[in-house]
Amino acid sequence: MCSSDLLGGTHHETQTTRLQTLDHQFVQPLLVDVQLGLIETLDLALVDVGTHHGVAEVRHHRTGGEAHVPGAHDGESAHAVILRVPDLGERDTVTCPCMSVLVTGGAGYIGSHTARLLHEQGRELVVLDSLEYGNAAAVDGLPLVVGDIGDEQLVHDTCRRYGVDQVVHFAAYKFVGESMEQPGKYWHNNVEKTVQLLRGLERASVEHIVFSSSCSVYGTPERVPVDEACAVRPESVYAETKAMVERILEWQSRLTAMRSVSLRYFNASGAHPKGDIGEVWDRAQNLIPLVMKAAMGRRGELEVFGNDYPTPDGTGVRDYIHVCDLAEAHAAALDRKSTRLNSSH
Repeated sequence: MCSSDLLGGTHHETQTTRLQTLDHQFVQPLLVDVQLGLIETLDLALVDVGTHHGVAEVRHHRTGGEAHVPGAHDGESAHAVILRVPDLGERDTVTCPCMSVLVTGGAGYIGSHTARLLHEQGRELVVLDSLEYGNAAAVDGLPLVVGDIGDEQLVHDTCRRYGVDQVVHFAAYKFVGESMEQPGKYWHNNVEKTVQLLRGLERASVEHIVFSSSCSVYGTPERVPVDEACAVRPESVYAETKAMVERILEWQSRLTAMRSVSLRYFNASGAHPKGDIGEVWDRAQNLIPLVMKAAMGRRGELEVFGNDYPTPDGTGVRDYIHVCDLAEAHAAALDRKSTRLNSSH
């Protein structure tokens, strides 16, 4: 968003209008708020500029005329505007954040892989993570705000500072067994704090969110392979929190400008090909880390439950998805820009 701050001189009556153009590189909207009375006319143009954490500052020419967004990092491209401004004095400024993605839980397993991919794609981003389970090193030098998604003011301020216009929401507790033993912990963190997150986003005029949901919302599916048409019947508190957030997002899409995509998936696995980020084994309860630790002698024998499944040996069969493929799915969902109220995949 663009805002004007008059640091000296006469205060003008403030009116706001919204103009929209299209980013030629990322095909994402750039919304510009024009403070009428401070800026006489606004000309939009495509220019290549550098950005500093998604925020670029414009200083007016003392005698008016054109002022453009200067580069901060050589070689980085972003979408920007050229402003035609009146003579307001050399201290008057206009701040123009460029488009950026907020990745909540971006220091976690799937979040860190997604954040890295977004960066490799040339997108501006910022990670918000409490580091309760996340690892700051996994963010690999990308902008990191250490804090809670339930801190509405922090969410708002982060979005404004970094020019956020889209969100990928990973931050949540995910242990199914624990959710059944401590349900209140999961209602509070996964649902209540997501509502606070959405309030902060709404205040910052962020209208696009990709939600990392789960196939656990289907419970025991009515058919396999499961698809989006199957009934949502959660069988754990964890799964119910995911289903609840999906429903909250649907209502937000009905009643506000918020648009969302929810991705349902099971059994993320693997690590980045570079080998420097992956699943943290000391807390992992997923099957593959348990199998590997048993094979390496770092834990006792692995118990396999069930012997009457319709499989050749009667044991269960699971489908897995590589974490890098999941990252690509979340990145693709950012570009979907669906006009539908809400969608789940």
